[in-house]
Amino acid sequence: MSLDWLNNEARWKVDEAITTPWKLLFVVKQCMDICDEIGESYRARSVIDRGLHRALILVKSFEDAYKIAELGKRYHENDEVGAFNHDARFMNVALKKAIQLATSHQEAVKVHSFAEPIHFSGNGEVCRYALSKAAYLRNEEAVLNSPAFKNFLKQ
Repeated sequence: MSLDWLNNEARWKVDEAITTPWKLLFVVKQCMDICDEIGESYRARSVIDRGLHRALILVKSFEDAYKIAELGKRYHENDEVGAFNHDARFMNVALKKAIQLATSHQEAVKVHSFAEPIHFSGNGEVCRYALSKAAYLRNEEAVLNSPAFKNFLKQ
């Protein structure tokens, strides 16, 4: 892959052609690999940025949202020049989407464990949100598994 592929095919795929988040993530990962190979490129960064944001809009599962957050972390950590200071906002949105889609206590805790060591604006808010969702889901699981609730369902 080269800058020509990036300028033409990748941009078109991200903007119009791809309608599933995991295919978008594949193109985004290819763009990140190009950045690693040939150095920073404004065009690569813009394709990555648009692909990640579009994937967040399309995502419907916790696993996909979590993968987007992982790619967002790589994007955030590789931004040495600080030209893309909106990375922190992206991390915030990606992790909140993962928390929103979490359906178990373990998934919410996984997001907290992922977010806690990363330094980005809004980190504390994301960690509090993850822990409160984990507590809510744990209580919900406890209620649903309780003997009293099971007896209630039998009636």
